[in-house]
Amino acid sequence: MNELPLLFKQIGATHCNVYYQKQKYAAKGKMVSKDAYSDQWKIKYDSKPVFEVKVIGEKYVYILMPAMVFFDLSAENIHKTAQPMYDQIAAIKNDIKIEGWIVDLRFNTGGNSMPMLLALYDFLGDNKIWGVMDVNKRPQSVDELRAGNYLFETKKMSYIKPNGALLDQSKVAVLTGVFTASSGEVTAIAFKGRPNTKFIGQATYGATTANIYWQLPFDATMALTTSYYSDRNGVYHPNIVPDVLISKQDRFDDLLADGNIKEAIKFFENKGQKPVVY
Repeated sequence: MNELPLLFKQIGATHCNVYYQKQKYAAKGKMVSKDAYSDQWKIKYDSKPVFEVKVIGEKYVYILMPAMVFFDLSAENIHKTAQPMYDQIAAIKNDIKIEGWIVDLRFNTGGNSMPMLLALYDFLGDNKIWGVMDVNKRPQSVDELRAGNYLFETKKMSYIKPNGALLDQSKVAVLTGVFTASSGEVTAIAFKGRPNTKFIGQATYGATTANIYWQLPFDATMALTTSYYSDRNGVYHPNIVPDVLISKQDRFDDLLADGNIKEAIKFFENKGQKPVVY
C-alpha cells in the first residue's frame, strides 16, 4: 500500500487514490500555500464542518455543503443522505420569503457529488447539470435532475421527494475556495449556465476529472480517474474561476461580516436587473 503514492505520482494520477482500513493512499496533489487561506478557514476546517442551513440577515439563507466520502453508492443510501439536507432547505423555502441563497463550497474537498446535487435540486431544477468527457474531451454522457430524480444517461441513480416550488430562477451565490475540489467542483460546475447565479471567492483547486469507485481485494476501494467533467453546455473547466475574486476575508464566527457573503448580499440587493447567466 505504501508504494501506491509513488506509483500514482510517477504516472501523473494525482486524482486517483486507494482507501484501505480507513486510510487513504494517494499521490500528493499540488501544494496550496498557507498564504492562500485564512486562519478563520483553518479553524473552521479543523472543526470538521458538516452540512448547515441557516437564515442570516432575516432574508438570506446560508448553506454550507461539505465534503462527503462514503462507499455505499446504492440508490437508497444516497437518498437517505440527500433527503434530510433537502428537507432542511425546503422547510425554510416554504416558511419564509427569501431574497437570496448562498451555497458555500469552501470546505467541499471532494467525495460523492450525487447527494449534494440532489439536496440542491430546487436551485438546479429539471435540467442537465454536468457531463462527462473522454480523454480527448469529447462528450460521453450527461447527468440530469428530473422531478427530484438523479439520472445518468436516463438511468435513475437515486432521488429525493421534492416539496414545494422550484427555486431555479432565484438568486444564488456560489462561494468557492482554494480547497474546493473534485465533487466540490462538480457541484460548482452544476451551477454553470444557471440564470441569476454569481460565483464568488477564490479559484478552485483544479481536480475536475471524474472518478469511479472500483472494488479491490482485501476490502480496499480505488477511486479510479476515467474522464473529465464538463458543465451542462459541454464546456470543460480546468478549475472554477469566480466572477468576483475575494481572498482571506472569511468570518465564520460572524457570517454577515464575511467578505464573500457581503459580496453575495450586494448581488442579491441589486434589484431590477434581468437574469444573468455566467
